[in-house]
Amino acid sequence: MARLLFVCLLVAAAGCTRVTTSGGRRDAGPERDTTSPDAGMDAAANGCETDPRPHPVANPRPQPVDGCPGACPARTVCVQCSGQCVQLEEPNDAGAADFCCGDRCSNGCAKGGCEGVRAIAAGPFQTCVAFENGTVKCWGGNTVGTCEKWQARPTLVPGLTSVRSVSLGDIHACALLASGAAKCWGDSDYGQLGTPGTIASRTPVEVRIDARIEAISAAHLYTCALLADRSVACWGGSPRAEEATPRRVPNLDNVVQLDGEDIAQCATLQDGHVKCWVMQNEVVPGSRVDWAGPVGRPLTIANVERAKHVAVGGTHACALIEDGRVRCWGDNEFGELGVIGAAASHTGRVVPGVTDALAIAAGASSTCAVVADGGVMCWGDNGHSQLGNGKKRSPMQPTRVVELRDVVQITSGWKHYCAVTRANEVRCWGFGNDYQLGNGDTRFSPAPVAVRFAD
Repeated sequence: MARLLFVCLLVAAAGCTRVTTSGGRRDAGPERDTTSPDAGMDAAANGCETDPRPHPVANPRPQPVDGCPGACPARTVCVQCSGQCVQLEEPNDAGAADFCCGDRCSNGCAKGGCEGVRAIAAGPFQTCVAFENGTVKCWGGNTVGTCEKWQARPTLVPGLTSVRSVSLGDIHACALLASGAAKCWGDSDYGQLGTPGTIASRTPVEVRIDARIEAISAAHLYTCALLADRSVACWGGSPRAEEATPRRVPNLDNVVQLDGEDIAQCATLQDGHVKCWVMQNEVVPGSRVDWAGPVGRPLTIANVERAKHVAVGGTHACALIEDGRVRCWGDNEFGELGVIGAAASHTGRVVPGVTDALAIAAGASSTCAVVADGGVMCWGDNGHSQLGNGKKRSPMQPTRVVELRDVVQITSGWKHYCAVTRANEVRCWGFGNDYQLGNGDTRFSPAPVAVRFAD
């Protein structure tokens, strides 16, 4: 039976969201009501703007023209690091900086210089990027630090410096700092911020934990962290206030990497095995995540060895193997295992046609892999164009993402993906109803679109 979870985002500053889960699947995202007077009053009470509508989208991205370097035509400017003349929409249009794209530049050039992308992360309704200068910008359905319900374009998260990585849950986000501390922000009804009580915060607050954190994994309504001693601590997942206190996961050590989604979390171990568990005391037989163990008894996934990285989706998970192959397990209703029509599996199955993967990311019912030539292969559910192959046909076996090359990082939301290229360009595709693609649009995109970072 579907269960309805009503949560208020960011101490009502961002209004309320209804999240429906049924068999591990959630709905598309927050229902946009940009005219709600209640949202405006709540926002005003919390020091926010009374207009809950997103910021206006910037002018369309200027288009490059021939002739640079050299004399650029009137109403254009030469962007030196890309060697292009850029047509200006208006005199002195700052959007010209959007074409800064050298080795140390990105289409996210900020005032005063170029900022390389350090890390990228996506949640069901939003996406965030951590830059080399230690700051973070986020966009999409807003649970991440500012007053508006939706961020149509990347917006700086206040109060963050020296960020190494970022991770997003459904209605909260966390950042790992260079110091080994972590800060989280957003909703805390389930204790997912790791601070005493269940009080939400629009600005990042430090997780109360007496250990150095090496990696962080925010998922659904909880958060887990890989600690310096290679153990794992988790918090949240319950409306009881005591669950906000980080607690170590029993019977789990020698961990090198974490990932989680919905109620399942998995860990890659130093010996190349993968263990998974659910954030509850027992596993329901026949459920879509019955391949995982209960809290306190992580289950080793059979037929998965020499794993380098694990990626967890809504009803399945996949492991990247040392030889470049990918093994997946779990539900296969939408081809999550890479084979159409195959039965669900509790053990790892090789994904056909993917032999040289370098990185993987798993969405609700799909998975994508960066391959050796810098391209991306995706498989599974394509009902929202999340496979990026220019089509909307589902399910599908591994297929190549169009118009995308030189990829060095990839991340997945619920039904969208984003990739970082060698030139530090960020491109997203799939479901965009909540602006999570970063191009100022709310339409699906069957092909990658460039995120617009320019101020």
